[in-house]
Amino acid sequence: MLKDSKSFFHSVSVLFTGVVFSQVLSYLLSPIITRQFDPESSAYLGLFLRITTLGAALATARLEMALPLEKEKHHAFGIYRFSFRFSIIISCASLLILVVFSGVWANTIFDVLFLLSLPIGILLTAFYNLGASWSLRNSDYKTISRSSILLSVGSNFLKVGFGLMSGNFIFLILATLVGFFISSFVYVKDFIREKKTAILNRKSKRTISLVLKNSDLYTYNLPHVL
Repeated sequence: MLKDSKSFFHSVSVLFTGVVFSQVLSYLLSPIITRQFDPESSAYLGLFLRITTLGAALATARLEMALPLEKEKHHAFGIYRFSFRFSIIISCASLLILVVFSGVWANTIFDVLFLLSLPIGILLTAFYNLGASWSLRNSDYKTISRSSILLSVGSNFLKVGFGLMSGNFIFLILATLVGFFISSFVYVKDFIREKKTAILNRKSKRTISLVLKNSDLYTYNLPHVL
């Protein structure tokens, strides 16, 4: 019992340390970043984050919440893989829509780049959320903590660097995308390893039934989040 308590507190401390470090670093560098970029750039970044967060919720259909709850690991991975593939489809669909209508919505090359960055941001955010939920299921708190730190360090220091180069809002968004890419990459190894030994085929009827079993997540939870 004592051993289990020590293990629990160790896991919590590892996760807590990573989250706190990430937040503290963001708060410390925030005054520097806000002075390097004009309010319009910050507004574009805020809009980008809101759209990608919303898009990622739609892309995963909130199925990442089912990963820690499934009793069987191979069932959880079946949902994981399904949700990731669905995220790719949603991101590609959004890219197609934005390319078709970019001539109407975009007035400058920077507006075009902003629109094209959205599908990438949606996919990276979706995979980041899925990977974190998968690691949570496996009690892999070190990976979650590491990913959180990489996101904060990568994005914030790049923002400072781009600010020194007198970059505009596109550079703020680029720094954010790079941060998400680096932080999400730590989850790729686990995904590939599990995929090689996956019991459920990606076209398995069992996978579909598992998705339908968790329909509350995209019929009730998702609209609530939106």
